[in-house]
Formats: sequence, C-alpha cells, structure tokens
Amino acid sequence: MKSFKTLRILVIVFLILVNASLAQLSDPEPPEPQARNLVSPIIRVDTSYNSSQDTVTYFYSVESGLDSLQPINTLAIESSLEETRIVSPEGWTGSFTPESKGGGSFPARIRWGASTGMIEPGQKTSGFEFEISALPKVTRAFCTGWAPIPEFDAVPRFASAPKPIPLDQRFKTVDSIGPGLNLKDSHSLLEILDFILQEQERAAQLNWLPDLTVKMNEIRVQLESGSPGEAKQLLILLIEELETRPDVNENAYNLLVPSLKYLVSRIPNNENLVLQTITISKHVKPHKSERVKIEIVPSSRADLEISVYRVANRSLPGNLGEKVFSQSVPRVASTFVFIWNGEMLDGAFSENGDYDVVIKADDGFGNNDTKVVSVQVNRQGKQAFIRTILWLAKIPFKTSKRLAAASSDPS
Repeated sequence: MKSFKTLRILVIVFLILVNASLAQLSDPEPPEPQARNLVSPIIRVDTSYNSSQDTVTYFYSVESGLDSLQPINTLAIESSLEETRIVSPEGWTGSFTPESKGGGSFPARIRWGASTGMIEPGQKTSGFEFEISALPKVTRAFCTGWAPIPEFDAVPRFASAPKPIPLDQRFKTVDSIGPGLNLKDSHSLLEILDFILQEQERAAQLNWLPDLTVKMNEIRVQLESGSPGEAKQLLILLIEELETRPDVNENAYNLLVPSLKYLVSRIPNNENLVLQTITISKHVKPHKSERVKIEIVPSSRADLEISVYRVANRSLPGNLGEKVFSQSVPRVASTFVFIWNGEMLDGAFSENGDYDVVIKADDGFGNNDTKVVSVQVNRQGKQAFIRTILWLAKIPFKTSKRLAAASSDPS
C-alpha cells in the first residue's frame, strides 16, 4: 500500500514537470500591432502647367498637426501613371509604387519615405515634387505615422507570425490633388472640357469652390457651335475669376487652372493657321560642320510634318521628287528649330545638290499651312581637297577614282 502511494506521487510530479516543459517550449502570444494613423497631416499642393512640354508639375508640403501622436514618415499620392520625374526633400526617397496585391491596402501611388527627417508634430516639410503629362484631379493622399516594432514579452522558440495592422489603422487619408487625365493620349476639346467639369463637381462637393457648371456649359456651347475664339475668351475670363474669388480655395485653384490653361493652349488663336520660317543656315557642308537650320513658328498650336525632297529627282514640273528625310513634331505651341545634317531615311548621306524642305502644319481644326525652304548639300570642298592631295601624290587614275568614291562616305 505504501509503495502504491509513492508511485502515485511520482506520477503527479512527472506530469507537473512535463506541463512546465511544454509551457516553456510554446511560443508566446504575438504582441498587438500599433496603429500607424495617429497623425493629423495638413497637405498643401501647388501646380504649374508647362505649355512647351505639356506637363504639370505638382509641389507638395506636409505639416504635422499639433494633435498628431506620431511623427509622419510616409507621404503617398494616388496615381496609376508611372512616367514621372520625382524630387524628394532631404532625408526622404521618392518612387512609383505599384498597387499592393495580397491585402490590397494601398493603390498604385507616388510615394516618399523618410530615412531621416520625419515630420514631428507642429513641423512642416516641403520639397515633395513630381512632373508628369497629366492634368490634375481630386485624389487621395496617404500619410503614415512612425511606430516602433512590437516586441514579444519573451523570445519565441518557434516562428510566430506577427498580428497584422487592421486596414483602417494603416494610414491616414486626406483629400488632395494628383495626376488625372493622361496628356499622352489623344483627347478632343469637348473630352477635356468634360474632364474639367467632372473635377469641378467633385471639388464643389468638397466645398473647395462654388458650383461653376453654368459657366462651363457656356464654354461648351461656344465650342459646339464652332466659335473657338469666344470659348477661348470665356476660359481666360474664368481663369482670372478663379484668381480673385475669395470662395475659391487653394486646392480648387491648383486643381482647375492647369487644365483650363491647357484647354486654352489647344484652341487656335485665330481661324487661319500661319507658319513663319526663319532660315538660319541653308547649307549642309560636312567639311565645315554646317547643317541646315530652320526656325519654325506656327501662329497657334499645331502638329508639324517636315519632309526633305531632292530637286534633281523630280520627274515632272511641280512634282516634289524623292523624299530623302522626314520628321513629325506633335503639338508645337511656340518655336521649333529644325536641324538636318544631310542624313537620309536609310541612314546614308545625301548627294550634292538642291533640296526642298517642305513644312506642313495642321492644328486639328481643319486649318493648315505649308512653307517650302530651299537648301543645298555641298560636299565639294571636301572632294576638291581629296583630289588635290591625290594629284600631288601622283596616284594612278583608277586608284584615285576609287579613293574619291570612298571619300563620298561621310564616315
């Protein structure tokens, strides 16, 4: 009986020791993640339209409100357009980031992250900038606050996945301005106006400005009735009004003005498109490093088609002859300088002689103009020099002929 009691005590002690060992081998419970949205960002944006490049530059500044509980270490602007020139303030790095797969917590965006220089409560950082061929739209800006990595109460023996941050705690969202209508795509004037009207309505819903639908519809009527001049004047008046109205805030101004200016640039200045040309140099002379150089100025934005024809190859009077070179230049708003070094379409060098540079402009409204500039390719100086050297060296005729032929190769 005594031995039985002893055995029972030993079993109980063994079970206690086993349970204690298993408790030590099990992973501790992962710690709760810390929210990343305990920030109050104030985001300001300025926009600038570049008519010569058809690009819009977006400038952002971020201020952390005094009620922020974390320093801001991330700024992101929602954008599905990747082709950008991104500038970052000191201590920050910017890049385009595709849409997050998996959890889908972030859309495609232009993102800056801080390695140093996080924005503490009450502080402000400027210098977030990018340039892109896209008109502004109302979009979302995201900011995240910095939080330390949660630590386990005890070191886990086995791998234990940390608890994910709930989606509504990963970032703070603010209504802002970002890239919208892609200018690398083709759009009619009415399509551009519809885009501006849509963004104006969204801005009015955010109380950024009063509803301007009536004024926008007046512009539409003029465009649809074939009166681009009147539409252009209404657009200019609307831009001036946005600059002075006290009920239009900075967001509304920077949202609409670049798009309105772009629309103005698309409308011709007058009903007749006129090309002006200034011939800076009319000769191609490789031995003097001279090239044909022509300054071309359309009276309004237009697409240019520039072709070079060899006069000697004209089969009939009035025929342009053989086209040896061509270049297309879209949406020229001011001055374009055409330069030709004598190279032909096939990469070979053109023969000596007379050529015509034919410049055609089309504004997309049925207005066009054409100018012809006569130029010359003259390589005689180089060939005469080669012939003189050959004569002095008294090289036989056949050999000199082969070398003279070889000298016609510009390489």
